[in-house]
Amino acid sequence: MRISILAASISIAVLPAIPAFAQAGYDAPAGHYADRYEGDRQYRREDYDHAREGWLADCRRRISSRDSGVGGAMIGGVAGGVIGNRIAGRGNRTLGTVAGGLAGAAAGVAIDKAEDRGRARDECEAYLDDYYAGYQRGPAGYDAPYGYGQAYPGYGYPVMAVPMMMVPAPQSRPPCTETVEYVYEDVPVRPARRVIPRRAKVVPDKRVRLAPDKRVPIK
Repeated sequence: MRISILAASISIAVLPAIPAFAQAGYDAPAGHYADRYEGDRQYRREDYDHAREGWLADCRRRISSRDSGVGGAMIGGVAGGVIGNRIAGRGNRTLGTVAGGLAGAAAGVAIDKAEDRGRARDECEAYLDDYYAGYQRGPAGYDAPYGYGQAYPGYGYPVMAVPMMMVPAPQSRPPCTETVEYVYEDVPVRPARRVIPRRAKVVPDKRVRLAPDKRVPIK
């Protein structure tokens, strides 16, 4: 009885908190439609419905895979642990916290996944309906296309617009070749000049040798 009350309390506490932590947006599905054909377009309704459902299923799968439910598990675990600790009696608060955390995490993941599935369904259908509405209106600012009033009947496959997945294709590039050019230029070189300093002129010494005076003064 205590476990049932605990699980119900955790589910009620976690339910209003999950949408607030959900992801705010999603990446637009990578796809485009075939070129527009003018004239009488006949196609089978079942082929159109099959292509539409296939595209919507792929869109919902890719959007739902973005959220693994970790946010809901964390919020549910915290809320469940707090509620389990409060509901459990004395001496059982640790067990109540653990049990409440596990039950809250499981409830949070389930609620988060359910909310994501509904959101993915609504957003994918709205995106595809808006795209079809703009495709049927055609580009704005142009007059009606020129052509014949009635298409010529013939044999062939029915023409219809179906979603297509864009796949990046590698572009071929020309081979890159590196060319190195060497330029040789003849430059005249002047001969080296040797500079010899002039010798200083030797001047003969004209100094006079002075002998000591040997005269004796007479008194």
